[in-house]
Order: sequence, then C-alpha cells, then structure tokens
Amino acid sequence: MHSARASIPHHRSGVHPICSLYVQQRVASRFVRVSDLRSGVTEDDVEDAFCPYGDIDKVELSTETSATVIFRTVDSATAAIADRRNIQVKRLPVIVGTDPSIAVEVGPNRAPGPPRILKHVVLLGNPNVGVSSLLNSLTNKPGEYQFADPEITPTMNRWVDYSPHVDGIMYIIDADTPDSLQEARTELQTLLQDANISVLPVVVLANKAALPGPEDEATLKLFLGITCTGKGDRHDVDGRPLELFFFSLASGGGYEIAARWIRMYLD
Repeated sequence: MHSARASIPHHRSGVHPICSLYVQQRVASRFVRVSDLRSGVTEDDVEDAFCPYGDIDKVELSTETSATVIFRTVDSATAAIADRRNIQVKRLPVIVGTDPSIAVEVGPNRAPGPPRILKHVVLLGNPNVGVSSLLNSLTNKPGEYQFADPEITPTMNRWVDYSPHVDGIMYIIDADTPDSLQEARTELQTLLQDANISVLPVVVLANKAALPGPEDEATLKLFLGITCTGKGDRHDVDGRPLELFFFSLASGGGYEIAARWIRMYLD
C-alpha cells in the first residue's frame, strides 16, 4: 500500500490533520472507523496516521470523507482509539475500550464530572425514509450521545447482526407516503415482537412535511397498531417504553424532543 505520494503536513500542535470529527472502534473488533476526512486524504495517508499503533491489515475508504482501518489485532485497534495524539477530535466523544459495559465518554464535549457509560441507540428505517439525513443532523451537533452509522452489507439481513449491544431504538418512517407506511407498519410490528429487545425503549419518528395535528397522531398510532407510553416525565412501565413523535426533515425540527424522550429511558 506504500506507493509514492505527497505527505500531508502536521499541525504545529502535532495533530495529524487527516480528519476533524471523530473515530470509533467497533466493539471487540479489529476495525476502527474514521469519519469526516479532509479533502484529498488517501488510504495511504490514513495508514500513515494509524500505523504507529500496530500492524494494519487493510485500509478502506468507505466514502470521500470516511475510512475503515482494519488492524491485525484488537489490541492495536484499542490503542489507536485510546491515544488521540494523531487524531484531531471535535464536537463528538470517542468510545474507548472493547467492552461496552466499560466504554466511557472522553473528548472536549464531555460534561464536567466523572466519565459516564455511553449508551448505544440504533436508527432504523426502510430505504429513502430519511435515516441518513436524520443521522447527519444528530451527529453534526454537540451532544451527550454519539450516534454511530454502522456499515450494512447484503449478508446483514437483521440489524442485530451488527448491533449486538443496543440500549434504545429510533425507528424512522415516512408519514407522507402511503406505500412506505404500509411497509413500515409490517416491519415495525416485526421489530416490536422480537424477544431479544422486548424491554428496550423505542421511538417511532414519523417524517411529515406539513405540521401535524392531534388527529394525525391518533390516526397514525391506530394504523401502526401501537399503544404509547406518554410524552411527559418518565413513567414506570411494564415492558418497553414506546412513543410516537413527528419531525420534519425539510425544516429540520422535531427530532430533538424525541431524542430527549428516549434519553429519559436510557439512564
């Protein structure tokens, strides 16, 4: 992989400028994902930044702005995450460690006080309902929770295949498209019947361009066949907390309330 190339100069602070956002290690794996790469960064540039931490098996540029570094050992991947001298980190925290039960929050946005255990929330939805757009909205703002965008391959036909450690679920639907709603109802019912996640809090986020009224919410709940917990303060419930919220990708509003609601049930 070491072909002739122009190297990228280091900042005076010693921070290698290959990326400006965050890195994340997949739980107990040799994979480290790097996001928000600077323009023009190559696979060789990424390898140069990460090779001090151990032998690299492969570097893959997923997109123009993201890459996956595959080390030969889990320890090397963990070391790369724990040592941030060569990686500039802004806005989002970093997950360190290979065990989700001891993964702690670090980085410039961590609230004062001792580190806290991170919670893992999965965003799900059928194609073209706005999952990627919502993820961008969530990850481009400072926050207490990091939303990861796992790579999905054709062999991963169930989300639990790549998200074995999950604390909550946001299920995205398109409330303006009848065909999409029909499919979403079927998939949502299948999800809610999964015994492996029977107690996890679930938010159903309905994307709707026009401002919804109370009758829209009641009608959609009836159509989806769901009984909700309530939007107020946290309730002690038998089984899973479940709630429906509307949001608008066009205007960019509404999802913050849903994020605050699910946060109550993550603590």
